[in-house]
Amino acid sequence: MTRPFLESYLVQLRRGLAWCEQQPMAMPPRQIRNVVLVGTDDEATAAEIVAGWAVRESAVPVSVWQSSRLPAFVGPHTLVIAVSFSGDDVETNEAAKEAVQRGAMLACVTGGGFLLNFAQNATSASGGNPVLAVAEVPGLGHFPQPPIAYLLVQLCALLQRFGVLSQNMTAEWQQAVALFDKREYFIQDGAENLALGLGRKLPVVYADAAFGAVLRRFQQQLSRQCQQLAHVNVFPEPGRAELSAWRHPEDTLTHTTVVLLTTPADSPETTQCMETVRQKVVPASGGVAEVRLTHGTTLLDLSLYAVCLFDWAAFFLARDNENRPPVGSFPFFRRD
Repeated sequence: MTRPFLESYLVQLRRGLAWCEQQPMAMPPRQIRNVVLVGTDDEATAAEIVAGWAVRESAVPVSVWQSSRLPAFVGPHTLVIAVSFSGDDVETNEAAKEAVQRGAMLACVTGGGFLLNFAQNATSASGGNPVLAVAEVPGLGHFPQPPIAYLLVQLCALLQRFGVLSQNMTAEWQQAVALFDKREYFIQDGAENLALGLGRKLPVVYADAAFGAVLRRFQQQLSRQCQQLAHVNVFPEPGRAELSAWRHPEDTLTHTTVVLLTTPADSPETTQCMETVRQKVVPASGGVAEVRLTHGTTLLDLSLYAVCLFDWAAFFLARDNENRPPVGSFPFFRRD
């Protein structure tokens, strides 16, 4: 992950919103009774974040799938959204083909490759193209890796257009972009300070369950960019169950840094768990870093802010660890 890529987040958000205003989409021909977001890696993380938002207002279940074989319940009343930046992720492409075979409604978010070609030329059993919308992401010439901010906007736009999310989502995105624009410098500054506390330590990161996908992305970024292990968990469950484990092994505990992500959206149970961590866990650890998000009024605002802050923190930590961000992938983790 490079500095120019991180600095493009605001551009991604604005381009994504512009796309939402211009892109034509077909209306669902049938009632949507469930939604499956299909993707792997960064695309799956973006899908998980959006699914977490949808839980709070969608009248139908929204799930995330990372396998080439779709769940048994997928059928004519299922909306499947396949997400692949390259368009060549095997699992996602196979799932998209299976969705068409089962008569499901399909939408695609992609930067090209097989998935874009499939979406443009797919034929259902009735002879028509079953793809309701194709959200084209600027490809590798614009971004070196999946642009998560762009993907988040597009996924929300599709779900809003198809009636799964409320029409207020556009206003929320506009508010989030305005806030992000004002706070971008402070995000970088806070991220650099956070990175200073994580060097040569094992980060143990806790947050409310609503931010579980955000924490998993941070864990992935620390693995890829910094080659550094990290542990993440959420409150109230399952994180509360592990608090009693902060006793052994003592020599390992002293080499951890506890990171507490707190926000105005936290549940009372999470707030109580955080206080328990401060009183009983932090003394056994090697230190604590508190990330308090006080700017933002919606889960969308707060999640976007946290994703960007943690991405920048991984960038600064990689620099401090004297690691150059890896290019490409390990040969035994092929995605083509």
